[in-house]
Amino acid sequence: MKRYLSLILALSFLSTPLSAFADEATLFPAETTTEVIVSLSTTSDSALVAVEETPGITITQILSDTTVLVEAHSSTNEAIRTLEDLPFVSFAEPNLERPAFALGTNDTYSDLLWSLENTGQAVRGVTGTAGADIHALSAWNLSLGTSSVVAVIDSGVLYTHPDLAANMWDGTNCVSDTGAALGSCIHGYDFADSDTDPAPIAASSTYEHGTHVSGTIAALKNNGIGGIGAAPSSVVMALRFDFDTASEIRAIDFARLNGAKIINASYGGTQFSQAEYDAIKRFTDAGGIFVAAAGNGSSDNDTSPIYPAAYDLPGIISVAATDQYDSLASFSNYGSTTVDISAPGTNIVSTYVVGTSTSAYAYADGTSMSAPHVAAVVALIKSAFPLLSATSTKEAILSGGDTVSALTGKTLTGKRLNAYGSLLAASSTDLTPPLITLTGSSTLSLLIGDVYTELGATAYDTHDGTTTVVVGGDTATTSTAATYHITYDSVDAAGNRANQVIRTVIVSAPIIPPTPAPAPSGGGSSGGSGGGGGGSSSNAPAPKITPTIPAPVSPNVGRPALKPIPAAPLGYSVVSAPVINTYRFTHTLALGSKGAEVTALQKALTHAGIYKGPITAYFGPLTRAAVRAFQTKNGLSPVGYTGPKTRVLLSAIP
Repeated sequence: MKRYLSLILALSFLSTPLSAFADEATLFPAETTTEVIVSLSTTSDSALVAVEETPGITITQILSDTTVLVEAHSSTNEAIRTLEDLPFVSFAEPNLERPAFALGTNDTYSDLLWSLENTGQAVRGVTGTAGADIHALSAWNLSLGTSSVVAVIDSGVLYTHPDLAANMWDGTNCVSDTGAALGSCIHGYDFADSDTDPAPIAASSTYEHGTHVSGTIAALKNNGIGGIGAAPSSVVMALRFDFDTASEIRAIDFARLNGAKIINASYGGTQFSQAEYDAIKRFTDAGGIFVAAAGNGSSDNDTSPIYPAAYDLPGIISVAATDQYDSLASFSNYGSTTVDISAPGTNIVSTYVVGTSTSAYAYADGTSMSAPHVAAVVALIKSAFPLLSATSTKEAILSGGDTVSALTGKTLTGKRLNAYGSLLAASSTDLTPPLITLTGSSTLSLLIGDVYTELGATAYDTHDGTTTVVVGGDTATTSTAATYHITYDSVDAAGNRANQVIRTVIVSAPIIPPTPAPAPSGGGSSGGSGGGGGGSSSNAPAPKITPTIPAPVSPNVGRPALKPIPAAPLGYSVVSAPVINTYRFTHTLALGSKGAEVTALQKALTHAGIYKGPITAYFGPLTRAAVRAFQTKNGLSPVGYTGPKTRVLLSAIP
């Protein structure tokens, strides 16, 4: 039987468009100042004295040579009339308040977006506390969330809404939740009806919800209409689901397989689901961050958990709601260990849909509205620091928040989201992955029966120093001929993963030399000659000859010609004495080389007691293995097959 999740709904979604509230009362309190700016027509002291001696007036500050600020002890208007009657006063006017514009944009309802910039303006009849916001203006100087994809798993999104259309995900080459090519999706997928159109359906429950959530994340900025998202250049992937775990799991896998690294989950239920847990783990293991609403039951999630927000997974950020006064919203769930942080969640103005396709705007309350603020700030960080790991991104969200006394003991951090602070925290985080260095060669050539010893690798991170290397991939064995790929991975303390390094181990069968033909039988011969009456004897010892090192020869000559044997001393016969040969290698040999230098190489290795194969004009695997053994024996790092140092030592072999 299908198990439906109870949606964490806004406590008071207004079904009418926000335009109905366009004539709301003035945003800022009425002027209460009694300060007056006075402009003088002269710099003479007599003018200052005249102002100072005016009854009910006290000069509090000299602003310039001809301008002073005074305090009126009676009505401001009465003081102005009195001051302007003085002969040296050009004019007098109130010290007018100039509060910051709410966001300073041309978006129609920007003044109502207290969650982004709270100046103490009145929103829906509530005058909040200045600064109780996510500091979006400062954050936007660093990032707008450009191209960061946020998957909104919800009731669907009105992707034609003029405040969202330009920021919808391009599903041209989408794949399904199983990885199968779908051809094209319309900005997402509908897992309730199994089609490629994720638009909301008016007959469905809370069909407006997903559109409102999406506007809080990515409504366009400075487009002359509506509101603004906290990440106004980010991208929304719309994933409509049936508010049950079966369709939710498919939506999570779809997001992962289509490259989304952020999911907003403004829904939940009271029962644990292993399948839901596993799907979220697949997403977070792939580097994703899952932002979940904590719930609207005014309850403690530590003792009465709401899922998926309460799952113990490092990639989940669980979000409570705060109000315009920086207090925990009356409806919000909380939890000192299961809820990470809070974000604005009352009187939130955002995009809305009426009927099936009418664009509108509306207020809404709930942790459903808090979670997308956090998802949007994750998008800001991902855009500014694309190499930052999920671990470090979450840490930046939590550490960059503002500590609020009213939240102490209510969440893990006791903080309210601060977009600017989180970006600053991210900027100071370790962004550099470790660098892995192999011990020994990246390619090893062995023979069947040789002993393979794992040489390992080291990894160094500029922030943390030496880090751990994990060895994986194939397990090399020399029992049969094969090629193995050993992998080396490393992750630093900040979660930055090194580029994987691979060592290739080639195990080859030895080349069996042909059986040499038997030598012909027969005896040796000797002869002698002499002069001056001298005799000769074949048994006479051969003269001791010191060979001379031949000069370098031209390329492609394997060995030099033998030097002539000098004449024997008088009275001795000459026996062919062996000449000590050296080898000259004029270029680095590579696999497939043929000719005299290869033959010379094999002979040199044979003399060194390394090579035992046939002498052929082919630089085969047996010869390569012998070169590696020679290099190892002489403490050389393998470079090519016969690099400069190897050639020098080989050429010195007698």
